[in-house]
Amino acid sequence: MKFLVFFLLMSFTANAQLVFKNSKSNNNITKFIVSQDKTELYAWVENKEILLSSWNKVPANSSSQKGQNQFKMIVVEQKKGVKITYEIQYSLFRKTNKHLGYIKTTYSYLDARPAKITEDYFNIY
Repeated sequence: MKFLVFFLLMSFTANAQLVFKNSKSNNNITKFIVSQDKTELYAWVENKEILLSSWNKVPANSSSQKGQNQFKMIVVEQKKGVKITYEIQYSLFRKTNKHLGYIKTTYSYLDARPAKITEDYFNIY
C-alpha cells in the first residue's frame, strides 16, 4: 500500500500537470489544468479560449476508497455584483489509471435574480 501511495505521488509530480477538457464542445468552460501548485480555468470568450481564473492551490485528496482517489477544491470569487463558487473535483481510478473531472459553478447574484448553477464534466487529454 505504501508503495502505491508513493508511486501515485511520484507520478503526479513527474507529470507536472493534468489537463482536463470539457466533454461537450459547446460549453462555456473549456478546460481546467491542475499543476503542482496551481489550478487554471479556461473559458470561451468572444470565440477565443482565455484564462478565466487561476488559483495558487490544487484540489486536495478528499477520499480514497474502492480503487479510486477523489480530489476536491472549493473556490469563491466576487465579481461585478455576483458571487461565483467553483466546486472543482476530479477522480483517479487506480485500476485503469483514468481521470475524470467535474466542475459545479454557482452564480449567486447580489440583486433579486435567482442563483444559477452549471455543471460540466471533463476527460483528461
